[in-house]
Amino acid sequence: MKKSTIRLFILSNVLLSSVAFSQVGINTETPQATLDINSPGNTAATKSMRINNSSATETVTVTDQGRVGIGSTVPAGQLHVVTTAANGIISERANTGATAPSYISLRKNRSVDPAINGAVAANDILGVISFAGNTGSGYVGDALGSNSSIQVVAAQDFTAATQGSSMLFYTVANGSALSAVRMTISSEGLVGIGRTPTTNRLEVNGEASKTTAGAFIANSDARLKKDIQPISGEEALNKLTKLKGVTYYWNDDKTGIDRPKEKQIGFIAQNIQEVFPDKVTTDKQGYLQTAYGDYDAIFVESIKELNNKVIKLTGRLENLEKENKKLKKNE
Repeated sequence: MKKSTIRLFILSNVLLSSVAFSQVGINTETPQATLDINSPGNTAATKSMRINNSSATETVTVTDQGRVGIGSTVPAGQLHVVTTAANGIISERANTGATAPSYISLRKNRSVDPAINGAVAANDILGVISFAGNTGSGYVGDALGSNSSIQVVAAQDFTAATQGSSMLFYTVANGSALSAVRMTISSEGLVGIGRTPTTNRLEVNGEASKTTAGAFIANSDARLKKDIQPISGEEALNKLTKLKGVTYYWNDDKTGIDRPKEKQIGFIAQNIQEVFPDKVTTDKQGYLQTAYGDYDAIFVESIKELNNKVIKLTGRLENLEKENKKLKKNE
């Protein structure tokens, strides 16, 4: 009887408080919200609220440190979702606007106080999406150094008008527990595979291949070009004779690129620059570069010029042979 009286008293006070003030306070006599819970603890180990279902399973947990667990009774982060069902986290937005999607935003504030704005500095990591697997002994390592991840890094100090950023893709190699960056998209949209791009739209450290034979396809339609001029075969041949084919080994301890160790066959950019100065450019590290495929037209016109010379020489040789036969008959 005594317990029933106490419960009734508490319930009546809650109801009266709700009616009079439209606010309910738990462990506080001055609620500041519709439901105001004042927990006595302040750590992740103690809970300020939990919700159980009809099977006595704890489905929602809020710790005294502000961590929220959905399906997790001991949330390891600010939001920890655990499920055995075949579903995930869904963000759905109902809107008729074409530019009003649902989204997940990861934000970086360079301040110890979230209420104070702190400008991001160059090389700050703005956000990470990390992928981890259970090892049988739990989740080992950290999100940045041990897991495959997608990271976005500030490319400059942030202001209201300057917010450049790069995107880095990390994976963990077989037999390893450490992640390494495999692909980078720079703030200028340059893509580097196995390296940080500095100059070209796509830069690959090492060999690259595709599923079909032949070179990569590019537009070459005359309707897309102007000021088309034929290449002089004589001039092309003269220039080709000035190029020097060489063998060499890479000795690159400056660019950070992993060069092949085997003997190479090719040209030296400085030599090409002397012959075709418009076909050699300088990358952002100050080193010369060229595209070998650009010389195909020069090779074609040079071969044609050589063929013309062969035809002329063959004709002259045939005439000389005929004259020689006539002279022998007249002897």
